Amino acid sequence: MLKKTWIKLYSILFFALTIFVAIASLKADNPPAVVRANSPDTVFSAERAYKHLLQIALAPHMVGTREHELVKNYIIAACQKMGLETRIQNSTELDTKGNTLVAVGVNNIIAKIKGTKPRKSVLITAHYDSQPNTPGAADDGMGIVAMLETARAIKASTAMPHDVILVFTDGEEQGLFGAKALLKDSIFENVGFAMNWDFRGNKGTIITYETNPQNGWLIRQYAKGTKYPIGNSMGYEISKRMPNSVDFRYFRKAGVTGFTNGLVEGYSSYHSMTDKPENLDLRSLQQAGDNMLSMAKYIANMPPLGNTKTPDLSYFNVFGYWFVYYPSSLNLYLIVAVTLIFVLIMITGIRNGKIKPPGFIAGAVALPVCMAVSYFVSLFLLKRIIKHYPLYTHFYGNNSYNSEWYFLSMTMLSLFIFSIVFQFISRKWEYFSTFAGILLICMVCMWAVYIYAPSASWLLLIPLLFVTGGYGWMMRKKGNILQKTTGYYLINFIATLPAVVLFVPLVYFMFNSFGLSSAMPFVCIVIALISALSYPVLNSVFKNYRWLVSVLSLIGVFTSLIYAHLNSGFNQKHPLQSNIRYRVNTTDSSAVWLSNDMVTDKFTRIFFPDKKIDTTAKNTRTLIHSAPVISFDPPVAIIQHDTTYQNKRKVTLLCKSTRNNVNAIGIVLNDSTLQSIFNVEINNSEVVRETNNSTTNFNNIIFYGPPAEGILVKFTLKANAKLSIKVFDRSMGLPPIKGLTEFPQDVIPSPGFTSNITRVERNFLL
Repeated sequence: MLKKTWIKLYSILFFALTIFVAIASLKADNPPAVVRANSPDTVFSAERAYKHLLQIALAPHMVGTREHELVKNYIIAACQKMGLETRIQNSTELDTKGNTLVAVGVNNIIAKIKGTKPRKSVLITAHYDSQPNTPGAADDGMGIVAMLETARAIKASTAMPHDVILVFTDGEEQGLFGAKALLKDSIFENVGFAMNWDFRGNKGTIITYETNPQNGWLIRQYAKGTKYPIGNSMGYEISKRMPNSVDFRYFRKAGVTGFTNGLVEGYSSYHSMTDKPENLDLRSLQQAGDNMLSMAKYIANMPPLGNTKTPDLSYFNVFGYWFVYYPSSLNLYLIVAVTLIFVLIMITGIRNGKIKPPGFIAGAVALPVCMAVSYFVSLFLLKRIIKHYPLYTHFYGNNSYNSEWYFLSMTMLSLFIFSIVFQFISRKWEYFSTFAGILLICMVCMWAVYIYAPSASWLLLIPLLFVTGGYGWMMRKKGNILQKTTGYYLINFIATLPAVVLFVPLVYFMFNSFGLSSAMPFVCIVIALISALSYPVLNSVFKNYRWLVSVLSLIGVFTSLIYAHLNSGFNQKHPLQSNIRYRVNTTDSSAVWLSNDMVTDKFTRIFFPDKKIDTTAKNTRTLIHSAPVISFDPPVAIIQHDTTYQNKRKVTLLCKSTRNNVNAIGIVLNDSTLQSIFNVEINNSEVVRETNNSTTNFNNIIFYGPPAEGILVKFTLKANAKLSIKVFDRSMGLPPIKGLTEFPQDVIPSPGFTSNITRVERNFLL
């Protein structure tokens, strides 16, 4: 037995080791070092790729802009210079988004690296269009330049059997229109494997988060062929349920085997003007390129691709790039085994008197209480933060540049709540009884994960396997548990390791994904669960250093909040995002300023002094204020054909802009016209607009990337109906009003298609 001094020493030592392992697990998967430009031609060099990025991410290049055309031409020239078969797929694609019919003039760039024995081809995709107010260095310039450098390295290597097809998709930001168009191209019929690259953050580790169903074959090849494999089946389960999409969604629906890669750190720069080349972590680019090149070569060198759909695997990383996978079908058997072990331990503990009902009930009740309190307290704190720093709401997910300090504060807050509750419980009831109650709740959570996300069962299954094993080992020890041996501390530490190693990186990923949105407090529930699985280590500290964990975690809460406050301001390096747009109607000579930001800043406060809400706006809250009327040439709508046949009127309009640098043309249908229209056809692509119980019901039409000659819109409506519409065009930037519309140096346009634009509209009754 150990003396009291050694007991205290061991308890604090293994607690410190647990914290060290948690930090190490976060650092273990850092991106690799950058490969220099003078490296051999057959390897991927981030420095070489970066030279392309300086041209591609020079300026925002959304569909329909002059800059978009320049980027398209640059990519074509780069592919042709490498000797790739290169062509453009032109298409007009339509889709309904809420009450809006969105049309996009798509220009996919398709380049081919010929194989020696071409059968099924390997497809690599990334989108080259950007959002309106971002240079798009990470999203998705990093994917584009990785493709160009990968193609160069493949061309410098030994020829491979399978074709490698590179498709630089267009119109992704408007709703995956390039991927939708690609499915119609003949080249897609021969695709056997697809890799999509799309990035939300601008730093950190590349993660494979979306795969096809029946991913067993894929994950096995991914583990063998990828240089730095990072991913887990929890990401696969979550991506299946998330509303946001990437190009791979269309490929997956078409039955193609493959995956999507991305990263989430640096969320504050997503779709922002700060997504510039100089803010990109080149190590992330290096990892993206290494993985793209290694996987492309591995698959393209395989024998003819046969059955690529086999049962799902469970997979995850341990300490960086150690990639573990096994059949998901085993999860049920393993969960049943762990549950039976727990039941046997319970029976043994009750029989020998080590598990007593009061302590067991206390542990079983206290853990859900901690989880609930962690959620509601963190939600309360989150609301206080947003109320005190309202300008955070200008960012996606309220995720400003200092968000990581808030992530740390929420983590420390959850740990503080757990320590306060279980500090009391550990002194009132015995360890075996209380921990049995904790394990019961963890078992319930394990079964819940299996039911809702079966391939992600490893997340609780493996930690509980170790914890119950360690718990069972201690159960057989005789004597007073307070008279601990060295083995007691070591077993507790080992039993806790899987929970720390597996959960901590996942929590960090979730924090970065959710930001300071309303979903973030759910992460605090997971932190309470990690604390529960770490109870064997924490209990010793509670016993020997009564308030240590509580005091340290509370200090962590306030320290991180102070650091967050000190970094809550905005400057040129970390500018504030601000939403404002200008709209003028040339029919009645009226103009307004509009903003989606309900909280005005130092820039928009001038435009919206009374913070009046636009009552005519549907499905969104918008600030509105009168604006000076500036003279613009209005868009035109010219009737090309107007006939009546079989009680239906068919009208063909040529809608075009008379202004320069217009990136979109749109039509708003007047309420009196809505119920009269049967269908709409844009540039020979038709969408039926049924008036009763239709999911394709829309009253707005917008065409991104219209040709210079305009767009042809054909309406089929009731025979005697009038066509009452509003035609508009949109261009980037506010109208130049000296001393008023210039953004300050520490303010930039916010992301999105309704920020920093000028819209000119005109009413028509035809």
